[in-house]
Amino acid sequence: AFVAGVRADGIEVSSITPPIADADSPFAEDILATASSLGIRHYWWGTWRYQAGTPIQAQLDALKPRIAKLAALTAKHGMTAMYHTYAGNAVGTPVWDLLSILKDHDPAVLGFHYDVGHMVREGANGLWATNLRAAGRYVTGVSVKDFVWTKAADGRWRTEWAPLGDGLVPLD
Repeated sequence: AFVAGVRADGIEVSSITPPIADADSPFAEDILATASSLGIRHYWWGTWRYQAGTPIQAQLDALKPRIAKLAALTAKHGMTAMYHTYAGNAVGTPVWDLLSILKDHDPAVLGFHYDVGHMVREGANGLWATNLRAAGRYVTGVSVKDFVWTKAADGRWRTEWAPLGDGLVPLD
């Protein structure tokens, strides 16, 4: 009913952001079946954070079967799962980690939802563009945000989202 109402106002619904980290997430099957039946073909999935004290490669290896299972579920419903890139301690911040897993899958089924704002925050001197080129054919969606650095009351630096063109993201 919600999607029908939004579409009645002339707004296309082509993507959703459900609480799906993998195929075993609660209601994953139902969510994807419903979305697919409504003609929605893309959804965000993830995000995973690295756990301190465990080797990175071991964590990535543990994700491989989960991602393969998600790929099968996503393909079953004719959809594309887009892993949203976040700044910080997240899998996919250095795209090479997730790309090492995605390379075994069809980008029509699994890919990156590349968030320019988060990625510029992590690699402002051009690494964000290198990451984008590396992700290449696996970029299935893009978020364009801008940000500025601000100093919090405790003296630590943090980011605040800014209107496009008013921040640090090189939009040219």
